[in-house]
Amino acid sequence: DRVGDILSEESEVLNYTATIGNGIPRFFYAVPLTNPSKDFAQILVKLDLTAGGKVYDNNTAYVTYLQGIIDRKISGGKVTVMECEDGEPVAAPVVLRLSGENLLELGQVSESLQVLLKDMEGVYNVRDNYQNYIYEYYVDVDVDKSSAFGLSKFDVQSEVSIALGGRQASVFRQDNEDHNIVVKSKIETKTALENLMVKSSITNKKVLLKDIAKVQLKPKMAIINRYKRNREVMVIAFVEPGYNSVEIQQTLNKKMADLKLGHPGVHFSFDGEEQVIEREFGAVGVLTIFAIAAIYVILMVQFYSFVTPWVIFITIPLSALGSMIGLFVFGQPLSFTALLGIVSLFGIVVNNAIVLIDYINQELAQGQAIDQACIEAVSKRLRPILLSTVTTLMGLVPMILSKSAMFMPMAIALMSGLLISTLLTLVLVPMVYSMTLKAC
Repeated sequence: DRVGDILSEESEVLNYTATIGNGIPRFFYAVPLTNPSKDFAQILVKLDLTAGGKVYDNNTAYVTYLQGIIDRKISGGKVTVMECEDGEPVAAPVVLRLSGENLLELGQVSESLQVLLKDMEGVYNVRDNYQNYIYEYYVDVDVDKSSAFGLSKFDVQSEVSIALGGRQASVFRQDNEDHNIVVKSKIETKTALENLMVKSSITNKKVLLKDIAKVQLKPKMAIINRYKRNREVMVIAFVEPGYNSVEIQQTLNKKMADLKLGHPGVHFSFDGEEQVIEREFGAVGVLTIFAIAAIYVILMVQFYSFVTPWVIFITIPLSALGSMIGLFVFGQPLSFTALLGIVSLFGIVVNNAIVLIDYINQELAQGQAIDQACIEAVSKRLRPILLSTVTTLMGLVPMILSKSAMFMPMAIALMSGLLISTLLTLVLVPMVYSMTLKAC
């Protein structure tokens, strides 16, 4: 409710939806999964950054602003402001996992790391998921004494459970409704618990609990977090606009090495944005190699040559260069979807080179000279190549006009790469193919 009051005062907030005890429905593919819990709530906020009169460059800038207000006004709980990401959801831009068997040691190392992060520029909302010990009363039964009174551990456990938690004795029915009748004691202190009379199921005699057991206060870990079967504590930090999470992570790693921060039983591993980028882009790189290998095999079979596919492969770096130029001109990042667009382009741009070389081979079979065959191929295949390129570009226009943060970079990569590679292909491929044939 207090967070809702803050949101209601913000003119940029159009509306918000809150769920208590669980997360919001998976309306968006990148919304992280949450477990139902009585001490958890989630709020979905819809924004219009132009409604308040203030200037925010993007949602990230507003998230930082809103986080600052909430941190100043809210206490007694942890509130994290995050934006819906167009990619794999991560806990935070900077994530450091500590694993080991000694939870107390993990907590101490976590505190030291948080101090380092809080002293770094561009870092805010530093915290961990370490749960402090809670204290519970433990009834330690003396087996010899309880046996002498004819009591078993089950008798003690049953009586203490009934006294503290109660037990249903009957059901009261009224107006077609059932009401459970629960019987329990009014024990509110340790002394009252120690003076509880425990009845033996064998002798039917009662004995004071303190005569057969000790009631002690003992610490207990409420939640033990695990990651890949190991006990772990996760330290996370968010990054302000204008700062790079990769650089912050590298700086933290260097400080940890300089201060020799660590314990023999604690292992460190980063799992933030940098690691997600490495995993995703690495997978795309492997798939790219397989795609190029498959294209080479197809071209080799088609032209009965080991050399000709390499001439056609000139179009691949040309398309990648065109995609980079297009992303730079439109101010789009080299995102995961943009990289997928570049890889997809590899199978498209080779078509123009295939058409040219196939026609050059036809001219050569009719007795034309190499240079003349190349000129004829470009002259007669110019129109179909340009028409196929233009129709493909027109099909990508709606994706760009949609201004989707996910699909716009992909469309720009495809469009610019295809356009530039087509223009350069009409010049470079005939030249290189002519030089190759003359050399052979």
